Amino acid sequence: MKRNAKRVLSLFMTLCMLLGSIATLTTVSFAEEPLIQDYDTANDGDILYTVDFRMEDGVYTKHYVDDNGKQTYTFSEDGRKLTISDKAATGAACYSGYLKDFRITGHVYTISYYTECTDLANVRVAVHHYVETYADRKNNSGTTELYRLGLNTQKGKTNLINYIANGTNRENTANSVDRKVDADNNNRQYFKVVVDGVNLVTKYYAMDKTGAYALLGEVAIDSNIGYNSLVTGLFTYDTLVDGDVISLGDMTIAKGDAFKRTEKTAYEQKYDAAANGDVLYDVNFKADNAAGIQWGDLASSALLTDTSISEDGKTLLMNSATAGAQRISGFLPAREMIRYGSYTYEFFVDSGNRTGLNVLGFKTGTSAYGMGFCYFNTDSAIQFVAGGNFLKLGQMDKPLEDSYGRSQAISYVKNVTPDTSDPTKPNVKIEVDTKACVITNYLLIDGAFVKTAAIRYGGASHVAVVYPYAYNANTNASYSNMVIKKGLSVSGAEGVLVDISVNGKYTTSNPTLLADATLPVPAEKAYHTVVLTTMDGAPVTSLEQFTFQAGMNVLKLKAVYTPVAVKNNVELRGIQTSLTPNTENNTTSVRFIGAVDSLDFDAVGFNLYVVYKDQNGNVIETANEDGVNKGTSSVYGSVLAGVDAAVTATDLGTNYLYAVTVNNVPNGEGVQVDFYVVPYYVVNGETVLSYENEAVCSIVNGEYVKNAPAIG
Repeated sequence: MKRNAKRVLSLFMTLCMLLGSIATLTTVSFAEEPLIQDYDTANDGDILYTVDFRMEDGVYTKHYVDDNGKQTYTFSEDGRKLTISDKAATGAACYSGYLKDFRITGHVYTISYYTECTDLANVRVAVHHYVETYADRKNNSGTTELYRLGLNTQKGKTNLINYIANGTNRENTANSVDRKVDADNNNRQYFKVVVDGVNLVTKYYAMDKTGAYALLGEVAIDSNIGYNSLVTGLFTYDTLVDGDVISLGDMTIAKGDAFKRTEKTAYEQKYDAAANGDVLYDVNFKADNAAGIQWGDLASSALLTDTSISEDGKTLLMNSATAGAQRISGFLPAREMIRYGSYTYEFFVDSGNRTGLNVLGFKTGTSAYGMGFCYFNTDSAIQFVAGGNFLKLGQMDKPLEDSYGRSQAISYVKNVTPDTSDPTKPNVKIEVDTKACVITNYLLIDGAFVKTAAIRYGGASHVAVVYPYAYNANTNASYSNMVIKKGLSVSGAEGVLVDISVNGKYTTSNPTLLADATLPVPAEKAYHTVVLTTMDGAPVTSLEQFTFQAGMNVLKLKAVYTPVAVKNNVELRGIQTSLTPNTENNTTSVRFIGAVDSLDFDAVGFNLYVVYKDQNGNVIETANEDGVNKGTSSVYGSVLAGVDAAVTATDLGTNYLYAVTVNNVPNGEGVQVDFYVVPYYVVNGETVLSYENEAVCSIVNGEYVKNAPAIG
């Protein structure tokens, strides 16, 4: 390789090629410790991030802030304490931000913080921890707002956990902890919140007077939460006058569940000891049943005029005299049942009218909510009946879908009802897959159990129920020989959820059932090939390469880009037209961007042959019939692409970029100028044209239109 003043190309690493200046190197200071600790490499209990409420660190970023001038937001010097004051009117005052790198699904976090409130008697204080999409709400950016969920409030005017529990209805959990209140520090109280994106549950803890943390309550996280990252902030609805303030401080986010149980419950031990197919509960409809089912926890409907139970408690007969929901309900004693293992309801049902069974529900006050399926109906429909966080309906011939919202009753007119010819055998099986949060209904049809519908549900706060109902008047329903068995007796395998990211960006807004998942296709990049790999660099061609466990799985992949080699040393790889055409003579400038793979040349450039056409396509002028060489001896690491952006040599898959500019290109309406472009290089005084890289580039109305990738 020869290098002398005449032969070596000058290398300018600059963003200002048009000005011909060399960029000044700037020293960048880095913090000694990163702001965020990587979740995958952290241990349980490690603090991943300490919240800086000033929204200046690039981690905690604006979600929704009431910037209406009706209250004042102030921060401590280190940004770790947020205070709201000077609020003269009632109404929501909210200050909240995204924690954009903290994805909920597949991850578990413990959030610790304190709140302060100078007037416990008259001011409500709430902190929220995650969100859900509501299409009719807009945030500060004008896009759909993510409605605040999981509002943990201070002991004082309210002592509640406020959350979305039944569709769009708000529900409250009363305070059950004698909390510590530090009167010397504006009535400071301490909290910890576990956001469990594996089991889909949020648990709220408050410090009691002994200094220990006690459970306030827990709520479900939707299995398809609208926005899949933590969002947290402080707000109140009350006035803050005469020096009153509320504050949120010292919020940290740690990996894992700080209150994770180490011992298993009696039910969990029983489940582990059982084999698949073993009976976990032999349902007895009598109040004093041996299984411990809590019948009458919610009273039987007054609309039931005639209900009888067989002597052995195995058969329930229901007779409804009036249209409407008529039911009796029983809660299974193990609350953890819907989060541990999976199980199947098997029973025989017969009815001449609309009848169904709920298998999942929860209580709010004196009301009951549940989900289930209707097996007999006047229109021969399979009906889904929902209350609470139930999502994703799927018909017998389709995968799970999300075309319906929550708390909707959906009918599938399939003209199928279970076979009732043999009452000694089950004709309905309902699988409850607690790993994937899916409930699937099967009916006995022509000697086989056929899937008729499926539901995706939320997480915790629900309980397993036996909740038979009849709806229409003069309905006679019979349920018998109901058992709940370990395992999924029809499908045989628990569902698998996958949450896939490529280069740190998740490919879907929510985790997907493996049966519906596809391998992501990486984004293309000009002049590069791309290969999908594991984080260790192993090529990935199919999801079948991986072994997934039942339930939630997080799969992190990389898209590895490799530059396409420059053909014959030089190649045209971009076109730019002037951002400021010359309006006086109606012309513009065109810049041709070339790629060169080494510095071993005297010069590089383009041979240009130009054809000028009017708006009717007539050739007005042909310039330089043999072409003209326009070259340069300077190359660059990047060039301007617009006012503030730059395109780098790496972006265009090469080592260096060069550019030549043609001025006074006609710019009239309909005018077309065609450039026949052949890249070349000069070595030892000889010009070598790379005809194999010839391109035709057209400028119409002053803008590049085809045959080369426009940049800028």
